[in-house]
Amino acid sequence: MHDVTVCIGSNTEQRLHNISMAVRQLEKLFCNSPLMSSIYECPSHTGTGADYLNMVISGYTELDYTVFHRRCKAIECDAGRTEASKIMGVMPLDIDMVVWDGRIMRPYDYERPHFQTGFREISHN
Repeated sequence: MHDVTVCIGSNTEQRLHNISMAVRQLEKLFCNSPLMSSIYECPSHTGTGADYLNMVISGYTELDYTVFHRRCKAIECDAGRTEASKIMGVMPLDIDMVVWDGRIMRPYDYERPHFQTGFREISHN
């Protein structure tokens, strides 16, 4: 079993819908009921695009890293994420696997407020 913590974000008009859809899809990848932060707003750290809604989810999965990552990317694509939208600062859905089995996989994201806000919230549960 693997312990995984992901950060979800969206900055489109449908951002609440996209995050809710992602949560429903991600819950299927976990073995247990994952811990979930509240949904909160953060400005774009790149300075392009609208403000984001973000949240953090942490739980256990039986999937290996590659399969879990692939499923996250498929959920992003299903929400309409493309390379072109990313370049334009439009992010229908962003799912980042920030921590895997206690190892920080995305140090840059780990330090960012958009992750730390939710991570602190679920770490205190």
